[in-house]
Amino acid sequence: TKPFNQADWNPAEEFVDIPELIASRGRFDEWSSILSSLIEDKEYRQRLGKQCQETAMRQNGSPERMIRNHEHIYERVLANSTNILSLRKMGEGMFTKVLQVNGYESPGRRFNGLSITPLLKKHGIESRHLVWEKDTQNPEVLTFEDGWTRKINRLVNRVERAASLQSVLYPNAAHMMKMPAFKEADILHLHIIHSGYFSLSDLPEITKQKPVVWTLHDPWAMTGHCIYPFECKRWMNECGKCPDLKTHFPLLVDTTKFLFNYKRQAYKKSKFDIIVASKWMRDMVEASPLFEDVTIHQIPFGLDLNFFSPVASPNARKRFGISEDALVICFRSVPNEFKGLPYIIQALDRINARQPVCL
Repeated sequence: TKPFNQADWNPAEEFVDIPELIASRGRFDEWSSILSSLIEDKEYRQRLGKQCQETAMRQNGSPERMIRNHEHIYERVLANSTNILSLRKMGEGMFTKVLQVNGYESPGRRFNGLSITPLLKKHGIESRHLVWEKDTQNPEVLTFEDGWTRKINRLVNRVERAASLQSVLYPNAAHMMKMPAFKEADILHLHIIHSGYFSLSDLPEITKQKPVVWTLHDPWAMTGHCIYPFECKRWMNECGKCPDLKTHFPLLVDTTKFLFNYKRQAYKKSKFDIIVASKWMRDMVEASPLFEDVTIHQIPFGLDLNFFSPVASPNARKRFGISEDALVICFRSVPNEFKGLPYIIQALDRINARQPVCL
């Protein structure tokens, strides 16, 4: 088989494989031409929009399909656990309680399972969230309320940065395991746990107490420090001699080999299933020496056509003060090396629009 190359991937080809919309890597002239055609030709835009919708539904499916896939995985991890009470509850049609653990509440709610909480309940899954950064009054979303916990975490964060450590010294998992929501949960579903509040050394004890599923939203769990290795392949061995200590999450000194092996030991002593959203991520996990004996599931994020629909567009325009004749172009406006904002700016500089454009 062809060796895995993390740089040889076009997300459009995996999620929306429509040749008319795909530009060759690095060809900004092709990309600008596609963007100009979409802006200037309404019929062309509508035709490809419908085609995108159909392709996304065929390849990703609806949120309901996504939930059914999660349900099957929860059943599997429960069946492989020693939690007899949880198995009996599922067999008797009672609610299975899942505690979702994540760094953030609203950011990424479509990815961390918060948006599909009502649909999960329809499938007999009672889902609650424990987050470090809570930004609403949603009673189903819990956080670490104690002021001393926050103060200690800030201190630990400073120590970790000074010592070039990541997810090593945080004591919050012990606090989490004492929470009623943790004790009542049948399954623990981890999401982003590397944003500065969780220590991987607590994974063995957590997975001993609860069946655990972990959705990987980026490759950090497979590297010595970064959330995306670009063309570096040292993660396929054991890191060390890092070519870029400044990429997110940055280190002052090169501790990547230590951190890589720290992760290896934490995973080796733990038991969990992995969920990824793309084939690219699945291939990367399968190529990682850290996850050699871990069960991997691929579940694309479902597309909710009741939410993303032409019917919702007029109300959205009115809400945000966007004129009816304006063409709206949405993109991720984050100035880092991962989201491609410089490429968006280059493409926008090359187009000529005859109508108002809202970015």
